[in-house]
Amino acid sequence: MITGLSATYLYGSAREWGPNDDYDDIRGDPSGHFVALSGYDKQRRLVDVSDPLLRNPMTESQHYLVGIERVIGAIMLGVLTHDANLLTLEPKRERPRKTPT
Repeated sequence: MITGLSATYLYGSAREWGPNDDYDDIRGDPSGHFVALSGYDKQRRLVDVSDPLLRNPMTESQHYLVGIERVIGAIMLGVLTHDANLLTLEPKRERPRKTPT
């Protein structure tokens, strides 16, 4: 699943301001971002996030686990940055072949 969300909320970072996107919670605006959600641990309530941002505030890795509540909140708050989207990708299903009569 690919989703647009609030990076500000997902990362727990400050809002961004100016041409260099400096952190400024007073003047700044929330930042949007897209990530892939590639798995879910139901027992621990953790979502496996694949993040294209190599140096992100969450971790040094592009793959990490985040609590489902934070992910859902980030998606819902993505409406402020016009990024609140979900796209589910599934393999193409084969249709039964028709036999010639």
